[in-house]
Amino acid sequence: MRIVIIGGSGFIGTLLAERLESNNHTVHKVSHNNGYANLTEVCEQSDAVVNVAGQDIAAKRWTAARKKEIIGSRVNTTRTIVEAISRCSLPPALISMSAAGYYGNTMAPSNEGMGAGQTFLAQLCTAWEEEAMKASAFTRVVTLRMGVILNAHGGALPKLLLPIKLFVGGSLGWGKQYFSWIHHDDAIRAIEWAIVNPDAYGPYNVVAPEAVRMKQFVKTLAKVLHRPSMFTVPPLVLRLMLGKRADAILEGQNVVPMRLLGSSFYFNFPKLEDALRDVL
Repeated sequence: MRIVIIGGSGFIGTLLAERLESNNHTVHKVSHNNGYANLTEVCEQSDAVVNVAGQDIAAKRWTAARKKEIIGSRVNTTRTIVEAISRCSLPPALISMSAAGYYGNTMAPSNEGMGAGQTFLAQLCTAWEEEAMKASAFTRVVTLRMGVILNAHGGALPKLLLPIKLFVGGSLGWGKQYFSWIHHDDAIRAIEWAIVNPDAYGPYNVVAPEAVRMKQFVKTLAKVLHRPSMFTVPPLVLRLMLGKRADAILEGQNVVPMRLLGSSFYFNFPKLEDALRDVL
């Protein structure tokens, strides 16, 4: 297949391109630096467009201006992609990222049939997905609600490793919030599955089947690293350090990958300890 990756130079885009090329797909990577001026020409004759573009939500404090940047980097870019695809003679499928944060702060198991939450991340994901789904008027659209991707060299995990390696690790916040995670191999394979499977459509929760609480996640991580996890970072301290960005840690989602479990997709790493041992 001929596949265009928007945001192909980023963390997910790089891993995805490597996998697709290893499976003999032709990949064309597009980044913000390259510009989107000739996007229709790039997408023409392609079989699928994968949208993984978006600024790092954890890079800076969530001021009003920063939130606007985060939303724009996802929603506006997606709008540009949809418009470009609509002008293709045979519009390719659109595989667009979203996040498990779609469900807001929830303790109840949440599947794809549940509505969106009320948090900033939930509002972001809702607007992001709505923009992508506009392409369903003329092509197949899949939105992937990603959990935290576990990878030793990118994403959130390296930031969580340091305090544990320094023997000062422990639970973040009250510890009972759920942590939606997925091994990077399963995450990339799920994207590839959505690309090549013509029956895939609509939203999918891309998280491991084993839901864990933050306290359990950190405890398991410490066990794999042979380190203690005695400390707790109180919510107030997190808010002082990170501002509103702390919401992404303090708010949890108990997400169930119901549609993936009912499909032909299979998880290579459904258990947290096995996933962490492989990654680390």
